[in-house]
Amino acid sequence: MGESEPPRSEVNPRFRSDVAPRPTNSESLDDAMERVLRSGTDETYCFLNEGQVKANVEFFKDNFLPGDPHGALLYAMKANSHPRIMQLMVEAGIDGFDCASRHENEQVLALEGMEAGNVHFNNPVKKSSHLVNAFSHGVSYYTAQSKSGVEKILVEQTRSQLKDLIVAVRLKTFNKDAKINLSSKFGCSPTKAVSLIKRIRSAGAKAGLAMHTGSQNLNPYSYAQGIELMKQVAEKVGGVSSANLGGGYPVPYGPTDHFDIWEYLRQVNETMEEAKAVIFGKYAEEARILMELGRVLVANAVDLAMPVLEMDENCEDGKKEVYVGDGTYHSFSDRWIHDWPYYYHVYTGDGRKPSKTMARYKLWGQTCDSRDELGEHNLPADLREGDFVCVKNAGAYMDSQRSGFNGFIDGPIYVSYNV
Repeated sequence: MGESEPPRSEVNPRFRSDVAPRPTNSESLDDAMERVLRSGTDETYCFLNEGQVKANVEFFKDNFLPGDPHGALLYAMKANSHPRIMQLMVEAGIDGFDCASRHENEQVLALEGMEAGNVHFNNPVKKSSHLVNAFSHGVSYYTAQSKSGVEKILVEQTRSQLKDLIVAVRLKTFNKDAKINLSSKFGCSPTKAVSLIKRIRSAGAKAGLAMHTGSQNLNPYSYAQGIELMKQVAEKVGGVSSANLGGGYPVPYGPTDHFDIWEYLRQVNETMEEAKAVIFGKYAEEARILMELGRVLVANAVDLAMPVLEMDENCEDGKKEVYVGDGTYHSFSDRWIHDWPYYYHVYTGDGRKPSKTMARYKLWGQTCDSRDELGEHNLPADLREGDFVCVKNAGAYMDSQRSGFNGFIDGPIYVSYNV
């Protein structure tokens, strides 16, 4: 294995390619880790299970509104926009992408086989310059939540003369059972939604509705509640042309987590089936029922491995301290942003079996900032420099939210297996 700098993506220089060519045959995670981590490297790696990404997409495509030709599955690329993951989504048959910015829009359009119709510019608050760029590419699906937001979109419609414009109005759907309650920032009231829909139609555009019950949503019944809210609004305006049901499906991060995704889908499918006649009204033939999934499509497809750079076992308080090649300014920003829990295990760099005896360690990140710490955790007592501290279910948001603080600009190296 060569030690030269891996090539960089032309789309985004922080993405690094695989450390070695992807294997031609199916390979396990243990095989992939042995192939890479026992080489004396001190890089951080993301081990990408390509087969798992495709299986996740196929599961939702098969079970979201089965048999309904109006259903469509979007990938919320903010969860992880690594070029290989994006291409895997296309290969798995994803219907489009939920985008939030000019760069995300253009990254989708750069993918083979993707066109303007595959871009859904769903960030409810947009820069005018990003709208100009989107209209110049022919993007026709937008989301808004305010009069100002709607007017900015309609101005660009007039300038570009774009036909078949769809503007979905985002509703507030407060959900105390979501880890991240997105409605604290986004969405409008039913009364305001009715007013915005009327304005959109007065300009000759098509109107839709959108909702999001929150990220890492622990309550499957909130989807039914959100759809019922859509139904109430749609009934007052004679139906709408599209309904975006959002995402938020949870991922089992902790050792005791368990979520019945079938129950979530049952709530969505059954409630939507009962409500769609009212939600779409006379627009039933052109109806589009969208679901934008991020975390649940990629989280369980990636394991992150960060090297132990240094250790200090002679601290004044007797605590063992470990410095690792990652941290809160990079893969673990959600530790401070959303108080996200992470569960760690160890992969040894020399092939030995980790000790079953555990010790308490304090983990520190790689930057020159004392807030760059990952807390105290129980890890094998024989942990040493050259080993790797690993996190499962690391595919969502860990890479996409990283900064370049302190000059640590490069993202983790992605290694594919199970292709």
